[in-house]
Amino acid sequence: MKSNMLKLHLPEMSCAHCRKYVEAAIHKVDQAVIPEFDMEQRLVSINTQVPYGDVLKALAEAGYVARQA
Repeated sequence: MKSNMLKLHLPEMSCAHCRKYVEAAIHKVDQAVIPEFDMEQRLVSINTQVPYGDVLKALAEAGYVARQA
């Protein structure tokens, strides 16, 4: 399966607490991924084989609306 680099903007992600929940949501769909965060820009980048829609769904279930950056 092909790996994709996803760069997502999460406007509601503003603190370390948010980062923890975003990381946990991502790990629900891909435990091996190591997210890279840019808290100032409210961005997260991941290299994953999980479909984009599945990542968005996991984040939405955690309360974070994400869109491609």
